[in-house]
Amino acid sequence: MNDSSETDASIFEGLEQGQVVALLDVLSESKLAARGHVARRFLERASRFEVTMRFLTTIGAIRDDNSIISVAPALRGIWGHQGNSDLHRELIKLLTQRKSSYRSEMFAYLSHFCVADGRATYRPTVEDRGDKSAVRNYLMELGIVSYEASEDRYVLTMEHSDLYARAKENRAPVSPSEFQARRAAKEGIGLAAESAVLAHERERVGARHAASVDHVALWNVAAGYDIRSVTVGSQDRELPRYIEVKAVPYETYEFFWTANELAVAELFGPWYYLYLLPVVSGGSFDFEKLRIVCDPYANVLGPESGWVVERQVVRCGLKTEHELGGAA
Repeated sequence: MNDSSETDASIFEGLEQGQVVALLDVLSESKLAARGHVARRFLERASRFEVTMRFLTTIGAIRDDNSIISVAPALRGIWGHQGNSDLHRELIKLLTQRKSSYRSEMFAYLSHFCVADGRATYRPTVEDRGDKSAVRNYLMELGIVSYEASEDRYVLTMEHSDLYARAKENRAPVSPSEFQARRAAKEGIGLAAESAVLAHERERVGARHAASVDHVALWNVAAGYDIRSVTVGSQDRELPRYIEVKAVPYETYEFFWTANELAVAELFGPWYYLYLLPVVSGGSFDFEKLRIVCDPYANVLGPESGWVVERQVVRCGLKTEHELGGAA
C-alpha cells in the first residue's frame, strides 16, 4: 500500500494541539483512566474528544485497552502546556515512525515543498490553501511549518527539514522487476561505490542502527543524495545523515555536483555529507583514503575551503525528436 495519499476529507480536520494537551493533562491527573471518566474530564476543558483520541491512539501516543486508557512511556511526565517543545518533539517522532493516514497526509502535504534559497518552501494556490488547511494548521502548531507573510509562502522550519527528505522519499512499493531494472540502469562504478559505502555505513553505526541505513538512490534518483544514514549521538539518539557518494580519481578527488544535489546540500547543511571514495586500479576502492566532508555546501564552496570550484559549466546535448517536433 502506498504510504502517500491525499483525499478530499482531511484526517486532521478538527484536530488542535490544545485538545491534545488537554487530554494528556487529564490522563496525568486522573487516578482512574476509564474511558468514560477521561471523556467527562476532557470535555470540561476542551472539545472533540473522539477526534483527539483517534489521533493519539493511531500514532501510538496512548492505548485504549477495553476502555482503560494508558499513555506511552515516551510521553509520561513531559506534558503540561501547549508550547512544550519536548512534547512536540515526541509527538512528531511518533507521528513519523508509524504508518498511518496521519503520516500519509502529512508527507503528501510536505511533498509540495521545494528547495529555494536554502529552505524548503511552498506557495500554494488559493484552492490548495483551503484543501490543505487542516494538516497545515496542525503542522504549524507543532512548529514544523511556519508562514512568511512578506513572501506569502510556507516554510519548513530548519529543525524539521529532515521531514522534507522523508516526504520526498515517500513512494509506492517497487516491484522486484522494477527494482532490478533501476539497479541495471545504475550499473557501473557509481553503483559499486554506493554499495560499498552502504556496507561501510551499516558497519559504522552497528547492528542496533543498521536498519536506519537505506540505499535511497536505487528507488529515488531525484532525492539529491544516495544513502540515508544516521549519526548516533548521546543517549543513543539518531541524527539524520544524508550521504552523496562520489567515486573520484585517486589523485585529485575531482567530482561533479548536480543543481539538485547542491540545493539539497544547502538545505540540510551539517546533516549532508559527501563521501569521496577514490577508485584504484581494477575498479576497486581505497577506503583508507575515503574523504568525508560534512556540510559540503559550506566547506567545499566556501571561500576558504581549499577546493577548486568551476562554476561555469554548460551542459549540451542533441534535441530529442519530441523537442524537434515541438520547435517546428
